Amino acid sequence: MHAVFILLANLLTPFGAVVAITLAVRAALHPLTRAAVRGERAKLRLAPKLAELQRRHAKNPTRAAEESLALHRAEGVSPFAGLLPVLAQAPIIFLLYRAVAAEGAGTLLGQHLVSGAAPLFALVLAGVAVVAWLTSRRTAMLMRTTATPSPAIAATADGTQNSAALLGRLSRVLPYTTLVFAAFVPMAIAVYLLTSTGWTLVENTLLRRGLPG
Repeated sequence: MHAVFILLANLLTPFGAVVAITLAVRAALHPLTRAAVRGERAKLRLAPKLAELQRRHAKNPTRAAEESLALHRAEGVSPFAGLLPVLAQAPIIFLLYRAVAAEGAGTLLGQHLVSGAAPLFALVLAGVAVVAWLTSRRTAMLMRTTATPSPAIAATADGTQNSAALLGRLSRVLPYTTLVFAAFVPMAIAVYLLTSTGWTLVENTLLRRGLPG
């Protein structure tokens, strides 16, 4: 990664190198994202059956979870497929961090928010904040659209409904954790996060055409 970073930095400038590496990684992960979207469509198709399972086993959450997982397996749908593109980026972020560290903390991309590069870093964080807000807003719209007040769901126990409401609020807050993380890492990682989350927002909007929201 260090050699690749140096080569791209000489060709594109250090900032351009980080953006180019990010775009290359996200392009390589695109098949995983497409698989996650296919899984999401399948989950929407299974939603009535899952609601019926929740209603049937409202007093036994463990049994409801087991039945839900069994239904996902029977339909060939992984409930965790959407996490794969995120988890796959963790090693890349670590290698990029090592590459920047090898260049020295005194370089522009190695500086933190409290350093002399604070104005530029603040601009990057502002971009991360805008993307987080747009992502949170889109998530809220999606969840409102997919919240189907069917009789089966209405009959679900209050605890299950409260859990769904909590999950909805958590999903809208999660995009902002990227902003918090970006504020405490070198600028190179913050630029990576800005580019990656921006890609995710555009990619999700395009791939999820035809889905609610």
